[in-house]
Amino acid sequence: MVDTREVYVEHAVRNLLRTSRTAHGRLDASASKGKRRQLAQGLTPLDVGSLATGNYRSTIIDLYDRRNLPISCATELRDFVESIVLSVNRGLVREGALYREDDSSSLPYTRADTLLSEVVGPLFEEFHQRLTRSLSDPVETAGWVEYRMDLTDHLWADGCGRSTKAVAAWVLMRAGHSLPVYPADRRSQFAAAPCTARTASRDREQEQYEKWLRYYRSLFETWPGNAAPAGDSGRIGT
Repeated sequence: MVDTREVYVEHAVRNLLRTSRTAHGRLDASASKGKRRQLAQGLTPLDVGSLATGNYRSTIIDLYDRRNLPISCATELRDFVESIVLSVNRGLVREGALYREDDSSSLPYTRADTLLSEVVGPLFEEFHQRLTRSLSDPVETAGWVEYRMDLTDHLWADGCGRSTKAVAAWVLMRAGHSLPVYPADRRSQFAAAPCTARTASRDREQEQYEKWLRYYRSLFETWPGNAAPAGDSGRIGT
């Protein structure tokens, strides 16, 4: 049975609270030296948590209502996804901040100076192909979204995890598929994340993607329905 809007929304918000430090009041600028200039200033932890959770809830409601939205081309898909990111980040980033502008000193993300010139166009072409393929697997498409938009290319100025999970949820809701159940432990969430840059080696990249996809598929095995895993109180790891 396909889930109702209420079930989808509450499940998505529960996943947010397990995985997002921002939803718990932490607007983190530690990923790169220049990230702080893209974030909104003067917010208290209470402001941050309230904005992150409220934005996400309203975004998921809107995405459920637009789950059957026809997408005719990659450019249209890109515009739609960018609107999702802006909705998720509303009030949390400075006006006009959308794509990441700086590189991480510790994580193997795609170089920021290649995102708009080399990465974004082909990424949305592939996303459109995956989304509209007649025999597409919605779980793999959603997993690919999280892998590319967050874990490897890390596209957005802030809220990559929140934004990509919202996009992935839209992919799954379009297919009437259940959402994944994320673990509460933050270390477990990133155990299958890539360790080297996506462009470093084609063979290594395939191994990393397959490892991530196996992990992502496992997140659906703890479903049924709206139940949370035993002992999960909805908190995130440290």
